[in-house]
Amino acid sequence: MKNIFPLVKKILIGASSVTLLAGAVFLVPSGLVQAAVSPQTGTPPTSPSTTPSAQQTARLENLYQRELKALAAQGTRLNNVDALVVKAQDAINRLKANGKNVVPLQTALDDFNATLPSAEAAHASAQMILDAHAGFDANGKVTNLNQARQTVLTAGQDLRAAHRILTNAVRDLRRVVRIYRHAAAGSNPAAPAGTPAATPTPDA
Repeated sequence: MKNIFPLVKKILIGASSVTLLAGAVFLVPSGLVQAAVSPQTGTPPTSPSTTPSAQQTARLENLYQRELKALAAQGTRLNNVDALVVKAQDAINRLKANGKNVVPLQTALDDFNATLPSAEAAHASAQMILDAHAGFDANGKVTNLNQARQTVLTAGQDLRAAHRILTNAVRDLRRVVRIYRHAAAGSNPAAPAGTPAATPTPDA
């Protein structure tokens, strides 16, 4: 019988990779994007005499490229988490068929599953924004400073939302799995580490 815990570990690793990626790449510094607008008015320069500097546009272009690359990596990781959740559910079903009390695990996995659509929706919104690349041309070069700034800001907000949702979901799932493992080991000391033992269910 396949153990649930290696599968849950893979889910946690996969989801954690997503959240770490989002935290590292998509925390767009407000000062950096604000540097690309006029400090006097808070709006992008419009006259030839206030044309944005090469440094300002380069910063926005760099942010845009970083978000594109990380978006692709995050999409792959989200797909991997979906596949691992299916395998984890199969493992829980087998544990239940063998008389194990899987209520805590099932509830935790259900809660984890319930968070995925929100994370995926935020990811999809970011992808839509970056695909539209308002303010950037097809090569990722700034064509409109204000639009480019808005693109990286709003995409970053959506990606941070996905990061927050997944971070909380991973934390909650990790806590339940840890408690379940400790309880299983305590109820059957002779069982190898990581092997859940049967837990009596409460009387109806």
